[in-house]
Amino acid sequence: MKILYVITGLGLGGAEKVVADLADQMTLLGHNVKIAYLTGEVLVRPTSSDVEIIALHLNSVKDFLSSSRKYQRLIKSFRPDVVHAHMVHANIFARLNRVFCPVPKLICTAHSSNEGGKTRMAAYRLTNHLADVNTNVSRNATEVLINKGAFSKHNVITAYNGIDPRKS
Repeated sequence: MKILYVITGLGLGGAEKVVADLADQMTLLGHNVKIAYLTGEVLVRPTSSDVEIIALHLNSVKDFLSSSRKYQRLIKSFRPDVVHAHMVHANIFARLNRVFCPVPKLICTAHSSNEGGKTRMAAYRLTNHLADVNTNVSRNATEVLINKGAFSKHNVITAYNGIDPRKS
């Protein structure tokens, strides 16, 4: 299977580490994996050199069209079976791009109960239909985002972050 992870950035953080670990594990299982990130420096990366990391250079709103064109070229050349977006900016970006560049499956993962204010919640609500499924990393955070109207209870599940007990 071809999997494309899309994340807001690859700076130091929990979500970034989760994506890098997911990419490594999916690669070990024999999947073809790439990570596209919107902005910033790459400080967290998978250990596998088989995972290609692609910068989309979305540093401000004015970069949206050029970043979208780069993303759409990536989708057309890689042809992923699944796009799995992480964090609010990447989730909204992947959803909006799905309108012009369809993907077979789109999973959007939030990593917190605090994904932003009313504008971000409205963006989630207005684009919710573009995601096949939404996930969040805790039951409480899932409920908070449902109550804020960001996600529908019909297409969201709680998927706890996994840990590798072999790592310290």
